[in-house]
Amino acid sequence: MRIALVSPYSWTYEGGVNRHVQALAEHLIGRGNEVRVLAPWDPPDRLTRTLHRGAPPRNRPMPDYLVPLGRTVGFGANGAVSNLSCFPEGVSILRRELHAGDFDVVHVHEPPAPFLGWDACSFPGAPVVGTFHAYAPKFVPNQIANLCGARRKFNQLSARIAVSEAAKWTGLRWYGGNYEVIPNGVDLHAPPAADAVASLNGEHDPAEMRLLFVGRSEERKGLPILLRAFEGLARHVPARLVIVGTEAGDVVRNLADPDTLKSIEALGAVDRERLWQELVAADILCAPSLSGESFGMVLTEAFAAGTPVVASDIAGYTDVVSNGWDGVLIPPGDPQRLAEELLHLHHEPARRAGMGVRARASAERFAWTHVAAQIEGVYERATSIPVPADRVARAFRRVGIVAADGLPRVPAQKLPSPDPPPVLTGSRRGRIARRVGLAGAGVVGVGLTLLAARRIGIDSVVESAVRSDFAWILIATALMCTSMFFRAGTWFLAAASALPGFRLRRRDFTSATMIGVLMSATLPARLGEPARAMIIARRIGRFRET
Repeated sequence: MRIALVSPYSWTYEGGVNRHVQALAEHLIGRGNEVRVLAPWDPPDRLTRTLHRGAPPRNRPMPDYLVPLGRTVGFGANGAVSNLSCFPEGVSILRRELHAGDFDVVHVHEPPAPFLGWDACSFPGAPVVGTFHAYAPKFVPNQIANLCGARRKFNQLSARIAVSEAAKWTGLRWYGGNYEVIPNGVDLHAPPAADAVASLNGEHDPAEMRLLFVGRSEERKGLPILLRAFEGLARHVPARLVIVGTEAGDVVRNLADPDTLKSIEALGAVDRERLWQELVAADILCAPSLSGESFGMVLTEAFAAGTPVVASDIAGYTDVVSNGWDGVLIPPGDPQRLAEELLHLHHEPARRAGMGVRARASAERFAWTHVAAQIEGVYERATSIPVPADRVARAFRRVGIVAADGLPRVPAQKLPSPDPPPVLTGSRRGRIARRVGLAGAGVVGVGLTLLAARRIGIDSVVESAVRSDFAWILIATALMCTSMFFRAGTWFLAAASALPGFRLRRRDFTSATMIGVLMSATLPARLGEPARAMIIARRIGRFRET
């Protein structure tokens, strides 16, 4: 079978979707299929770093089956950075390759992602299968997608796959349709033997409990929660925390205790071989994500390595972890509860070892041999869907008025959230008082906005702008912005000289400068200077020291 796998995400900025696509391609090839992967590719140059907020691309070899679709841009989405193609070149290459490839089936990963996945859904030359990876509970972006025609677009898919119940919920809630849940796969033969990674512990105390965190420095991954929990844990028991995917500077920004930092190793980005070694060497994998996780591939990889998991009780993770059996689920955003569970596991090594054995057994249900076979079954069903004899019916399927999978129509429906309900703390009277306080703060905010508008003289500003030459307005605005960038740059250089041991970022100083100037211009007294100092102190993680 000739198969085209389409990914909208940059191949050089490795993420969960592309790791899934790469493993799927290699297993499908191993099963005798001819596979091509169509995905963007960012070369390692200065323009790439500029388009991705300064983040350098991974130095990854280009596999023979990959067809590059041009550059991408880093966009903030779902609490993370999505590296998506937004250039016409990518869509043009995609269409040309699909038409020339004579494929039996086209498999689009994350169809809602613009623009490649969206465009590939409408390919008329072969059945198109879509895999939905994301858990997206937010109303506004999904409704915008529907206003752009998402439901009709996804009706053109001959089959829909969801990687978890959380991803299926997203599809049913916003787009409707029929979904088959097929999880992300894991390679059970990838973990090295335990004796092969014994050197990772080096000269550390054998009684130390080795914890592992895998993830980028993104808010939804919950690293600050883990650092707060580890800070308390390290005071009571010997423990070591290894962090993969996050640079040391980002760890220092969130943790001020130098004694605790001595027990933390931040490795940054590592290759797959080193990641598997760390998974095997760890006693526990910690996954304290706050939300937005659809599946959690690192959990199944920890299971394959025989490592139990302590994870947040959120949608996506509950599909993988059985609480108390192969891991422990805790409320998200609760560092005290996380520290308590880790403390219990330190004092109960037999329980921890038993969960590790059961985790390895749980990994069997995610083995790639099973997952690839299930996906091939979806391909076979998609290619066997009969073509309507009626010309009108064929036209309706082609434009998405009628679902192309031939199954009964399932409309989008309002469903209860798969996330567990939040734990209410405090008394009912206290919660009411907090709501009243928030409402009062909102009223004060509106009043300050009106005060600022009156102080600026918004009416006279608008009147002057209408009467002025628009070209001069643009020139004046450009000069003002340029002066603020220069001001932020000089402040950055001064701070870098005064704080040589701190990891400073220019964008923090730029945003703080603009906020400070706005406050000084609109509010009474000179609040801009202390405001920007407080912002920078908070951003570099040393509020009290600086």
